[in-house]
Amino acid sequence: MKLYNLIVGELLELANREFRSEEFYKLKDRILKSHGTKTGVNTQHIMKTCRYCAGEGKMPKEVTLYGKTYLAKGDPCWRCNGTGVYQEFWVMLDVYQVGRRLFHLPVDRLYNRELFEQILEALKVALNIIPGKHFEGLIEHTPPRWRLGREAGWWLILLFDRASLHSYYFGKSFQYGFFFTPLLIVNNILYYIERNYYKIRNSLVSLQRKHCRHDFPSTNDPWASDVCQKCGVERWELQENEPIF
Repeated sequence: MKLYNLIVGELLELANREFRSEEFYKLKDRILKSHGTKTGVNTQHIMKTCRYCAGEGKMPKEVTLYGKTYLAKGDPCWRCNGTGVYQEFWVMLDVYQVGRRLFHLPVDRLYNRELFEQILEALKVALNIIPGKHFEGLIEHTPPRWRLGREAGWWLILLFDRASLHSYYFGKSFQYGFFFTPLLIVNNILYYIERNYYKIRNSLVSLQRKHCRHDFPSTNDPWASDVCQKCGVERWELQENEPIF
């Protein structure tokens, strides 16, 4: 079991640096709660700058409505009310350990700083829970080389959520794979087959007809559209110099 958790932890660490979809975070939640051990609590503060005014809090241009000036340039930004901040919140993060790796799982999100600090104080007094690290902004992850993150993520999906493999675009796009990324190689094969299905099918049919010893019903009518009982080719489709058996 320890070896299994060690492998799962390494796979999850690689996949966590690659995937950003909601489906993956749901899978991560399940893995951490079923195979992880809760080791502590961290906190996070995220402040999103208003993109419309670039954080300045002022209108970057004049806004007109029905030919009249609605907001002049330099007025308080209508999206952030002049604060320059589009959204600000504080997050409680549970820390889980799987194998040798540590992962964060968001528990709650609060938009009031005073309320957030009161909850932290209550946790310290009632449950003796003291938050560890505090993160300012998003936790950045650098994608691993050689697409190992996607390879690891697909292995986790095969282990824990095989039925939803299609929702992770398996076989839907080309990925540069290597000899140590077998699922990427399988993905590329499936992608090639899907993209070239009709071309491959027609090539196989042509090859079969080329080497087929045709079996047509006996008839003296040269225009009869008889069908070969072996390969399905019609008599009129054959070349004049192709032998008919």
